[in-house]
Amino acid sequence: MRTEFFKLEKGRCIHPVSDRLITHREAAGLQSFPDSFEFERTKIQVARQVGNAAPRKLATALALLQAGILNRKSSTRRKAPLPDSGLIE
Repeated sequence: MRTEFFKLEKGRCIHPVSDRLITHREAAGLQSFPDSFEFERTKIQVARQVGNAAPRKLATALALLQAGILNRKSSTRRKAPLPDSGLIE
């Protein structure tokens, strides 16, 4: 996701079904912002905030994977299984 996703010439985030760009709210959903999250800035500031965000679910999955790898490396006798976050199927 780019910070200028709402500009056709910059972001190229076109709605998959409708003949339009995605909305700021749709972009926030793609970046794992909860529907209840309220943005209180201008549309340009919201776009920057959404475009620069790391998706929460992706960050959680990567952190759990890294923790599992570190646990396995620190355990010399047995290998610890990777944690199951329920986020990755």
